Amino acid sequence: MLKSNPNIKVLHSLLGYIESQIFENVVLDYPLNLLNSFSHNLMHKKSCETTITPEMIFSIGGSLDYIDDMQMVEMPVYLYPKLMITEYCPHKNDDGVCKYKKCMLEHTQITSKQSDEYVLKKSINCKTILYPSKPKHININAVNNFIDKGFSKFRVELLNESYDETINILESYL
Repeated sequence: MLKSNPNIKVLHSLLGYIESQIFENVVLDYPLNLLNSFSHNLMHKKSCETTITPEMIFSIGGSLDYIDDMQMVEMPVYLYPKLMITEYCPHKNDDGVCKYKKCMLEHTQITSKQSDEYVLKKSINCKTILYPSKPKHININAVNNFIDKGFSKFRVELLNESYDETINILESYL
């Protein structure tokens, strides 16, 4: 079914699953840490699109000249990168049973010793995902520079934004 509709893409972040399910219309997500020319270009040869890791865009500021086909790459421009996925939940007892009648994870924040704040979210099968409380983003000038270099696919990932915030974020990239 996916091969018959080129407008539908499947986002994957588990390499073992990808190796067994390589087919068209796949986008490999940033948790795979595709950091170099070999990993990106190998997956492009298998007809898989790839996602640039947030580190390459927001932290390292490295050159992306090693990518052969910019049309096969998706670039996050606004997102809360997943920092950790775990089965641990601060609201479960020693037996792994939730202490509350209703999940309280959505209302939980963690503050580090450096005063960095993190948000916890519930995922599939009651897994916990740790996100930074503030998004990583690049401005429209940086996006335009990437467009000039041949990139054409950009991703905005929202977490807790209101409708008005969402509209403002999207308009900032127009």
